[in-house]
Amino acid sequence: MKNAKGQILITVFLLLLIVSVLGGALTIMWMSEIKTSQAQNDATRAFYMANAGIERGKLILLGDVTTAAGWYPTLPSPNDWYLLTGYGRYKFKISAAGAGKKNISAIGEALNSSNNSLAQRRLTVKVDGITDGADAGSEDDDFTMTIMTDSWKELTSSDAIP
Repeated sequence: MKNAKGQILITVFLLLLIVSVLGGALTIMWMSEIKTSQAQNDATRAFYMANAGIERGKLILLGDVTTAAGWYPTLPSPNDWYLLTGYGRYKFKISAAGAGKKNISAIGEALNSSNNSLAQRRLTVKVDGITDGADAGSEDDDFTMTIMTDSWKELTSSDAIP
């Protein structure tokens, strides 16, 4: 009888050990999945921030920049960051790329609550001209101007803004 009780006790301990190891492994896998998912979300936020920099550069090239809060009527320094509190920040640079062409390069960063960078993305757009989409013979209302781009390239993190 005593021998049977000892065997049951050992069996219960072995089952508890197996369940504990499996539970620990599942917890580690879930934590890894959560971290991977958060890193992807941060990278996506950084991409959208870089895209915001590209869009602001396009507005400046179109001359459609207002003096509302956060907008500048003149070209800002390439070192100026535009901050969206709790979300991220971006900066951009417009540079010449040949006859009548411009490059707009932007860096976007996802930030944590302490404004530390979590992820960074870089984008470059080559602008090959600004056209007025008004029909021939119609009144030009200056709301139909568009930017014609011949490329959209996402740079790797090792690439620098030119």
